[in-house]
Amino acid sequence: MEAYREDYPQMKDIEILESGYKKALKYQSDAFMAALLAWLGSGFYLGLLALAITTGVLAVKNWSYLWMITGVLSLASFGSFILMILHYLRKRSIEKALFAIQFKKGDKAEISIKI
Repeated sequence: MEAYREDYPQMKDIEILESGYKKALKYQSDAFMAALLAWLGSGFYLGLLALAITTGVLAVKNWSYLWMITGVLSLASFGSFILMILHYLRKRSIEKALFAIQFKKGDKAEISIKI
């Protein structure tokens, strides 16, 4: 907040809060999408690997190497799933705060909150 005040001294505090939350929401949305793509991508590659082995397209010569790849992909999928949930929850809390700031900025905030 102090950095925004130094950069934009003519802005009101509520506008500074709104612009800060908008920027945080953009970063959080990008992080959520990256975690979602990582989760879907690792799951897709794990599915392709399982499909290739079951249909016989991929002949397994070294089972330890296969288990290592499967383990790494599974851990990556699990980690990105957890990160996706955390980013979503953070994104949702930022959206709620931004919504409250926009209500407070409006002239009819008391009527809107009562409805």
